[in-house]
Amino acid sequence: MDLITLRAMLRKTQWDLKVLTGIHQSKLSLIERGYIEPNKQEKELIASALGFSANDIDWPGDSGIQEKLDNLTNDLTHD
Repeated sequence: MDLITLRAMLRKTQWDLKVLTGIHQSKLSLIERGYIEPNKQEKELIASALGFSANDIDWPGDSGIQEKLDNLTNDLTHD
């Protein structure tokens, strides 16, 4: 599950995550929107604050998401 959906389901705000992780709210926003990729420690902090492991979250920029985007692009260009 992606980070934004998971956070919303748990009724946590970016500010809540900031308090729990020490990662600035504006950086959390950039991570969620895929503008920057969190490092391993940040992934672990965020996931732990939400009660999950880092591997349970579909992070923006992960190859699985990129693969889906590539497939969509291929589908659109081959129609």
